[in-house]
Amino acid sequence: GGYFGLLLLAMVVAAVMGWARRDRTLAVFTIKLALLALGAASISGLAGLYLWPHAPQWNDLSPTLFTYAVFVATAVLTATALAGVPGVRPWRVLLLTVAVAGAVGALAWASVAPHLRIKLVALYMLAVAALSVVLAVAARRRGDPQAIGLVWALLPLLLSAALPVARALGVPLHNLVVQYGLVLGTSAEIPILLLVLLRRSQDRPDHQRRLLDMRHTDPTTGLPMLPVFIERGQRMILRSQRFDHQGLVLLVDIVAGRALGHDPRRPSEWPLRVAARLQSHLTPVDVLARLAERRFGLVLEGPVTPTLEASMAPRLVASCLLPYEGQPEGWLTRVRVAYAMVPLDGGDMARVVQQLDSLLTSVPAW
Repeated sequence: GGYFGLLLLAMVVAAVMGWARRDRTLAVFTIKLALLALGAASISGLAGLYLWPHAPQWNDLSPTLFTYAVFVATAVLTATALAGVPGVRPWRVLLLTVAVAGAVGALAWASVAPHLRIKLVALYMLAVAALSVVLAVAARRRGDPQAIGLVWALLPLLLSAALPVARALGVPLHNLVVQYGLVLGTSAEIPILLLVLLRRSQDRPDHQRRLLDMRHTDPTTGLPMLPVFIERGQRMILRSQRFDHQGLVLLVDIVAGRALGHDPRRPSEWPLRVAARLQSHLTPVDVLARLAERRFGLVLEGPVTPTLEASMAPRLVASCLLPYEGQPEGWLTRVRVAYAMVPLDGGDMARVVQQLDSLLTSVPAW
């Protein structure tokens, strides 16, 4: 009863999370759990008593066949879970080949003699479990942080698969130990494997989200880039129109040339220090973005007073001219600033940025 309860709980969790996250690995795991439930029911006699009481031939065939199918699913599951790990493709191909060979061999299962059937399923179980562990170890050695969990989950399965083989080789083992070894092994495997697969399932969208964020974030400063700047500026313009006040958009160009005394061996330090100076003049609702190597953009939420409009650009220029703490004298930055009041000077953020860009490029370099 406890074993079937564990299987049912794991099936529900895997099915729901697999459907919600569109995760193929959890879908394969759900299939494997269903096969495990049928295999355990066949081995214990519950299936023959309640599911197919009038099919004696199938009742004789089902324990070994479902056990065989569980390990076919295990091979597919391990290969699918480690699909994104570089450098393990040969092992994945070998494991999938074993799974396909097992699925094809199952079609001729009824024609195999019962004494050979047990030996074949024992050898197949051991081969799949061993290859799965080898694949998980290879993935761990190549940097997959979750692969060690797969190793610990698959080790009980490997030990339980070795019991029938050991008995066939003459090791004296009680019939109940061999018969229920798979049940005990999978009891230890299921919770560990479920946790590992859920972690991997969560890591996948997080990884995709980070890759997407990298397209819109400057890697040096961590600031948003031009597409995000235009999007947030346009939202600010719409809010300003709705509440009937003005916002402020500024472009800050670091003057062509250099920051005096800048160490070329530390190329990332300069934009970081300039960004920190600009950020010190903003409130938490304002936006600072890096639009190019020497250009920053600022969006100041309204209402912007005439005093703030007149003073913001000189304050930014003066702030960048101040000495930097811990740097030699003369380590400073010259900037020039262009700004626009929105929506007074334009209701389209992209056009406002183009106008400010034209204004800055028309100014001769110092």
